[in-house]
Amino acid sequence: MSEKISRANESARARSPLSCLLTFWFPTHEKVRSSRSALTLLWFASNHKRAKDRALIAHVNPDQLPKIDVYHQVAIATGTKTIYVAGQVAWDAEPDLATQTEQAYMNVHTALKAAGATFADLVKVTMYVVDWTPDKMPQLLEGITRAATRAGETPVPPATLIGVAALDVPEHLVEIDATAVID
Repeated sequence: MSEKISRANESARARSPLSCLLTFWFPTHEKVRSSRSALTLLWFASNHKRAKDRALIAHVNPDQLPKIDVYHQVAIATGTKTIYVAGQVAWDAEPDLATQTEQAYMNVHTALKAAGATFADLVKVTMYVVDWTPDKMPQLLEGITRAATRAGETPVPPATLIGVAALDVPEHLVEIDATAVID
């Protein structure tokens, strides 16, 4: 596993930290301009005074759109802290779609917990599946169901599934990235 991670991290290490001029609007509508790194600004924004006592996410299925059992069509987020989870894969899982989907979702769950969030806070999930065909749907859903059982909660935000030719290493069959909102 460490060799695979090392290969994947090589290109990331080659990149330098992003430093640019940014304009930030805070929840209190204050405007701040800075040439500090984006990471510093994100830290500053995340520690800014937050509003309390709001329903953070409402999942909606408009009557005019199909109702899908495994996700909702719309998420309305009113929280003040957005969490972006990088694409998660199954580094040590067996080479089958259900097992890798389960592990990738559990990795998303772990990342959300580290940020103080849960599956209930998800507003968007994107799944990238290698050589996708509709006959793979049962395996994908099995993996999601197993992850939901292990986590004790079911992820049902708006979701996008994208078929791809390949991921970062040949062994990976699925990658899942997610966005969550908390207060």
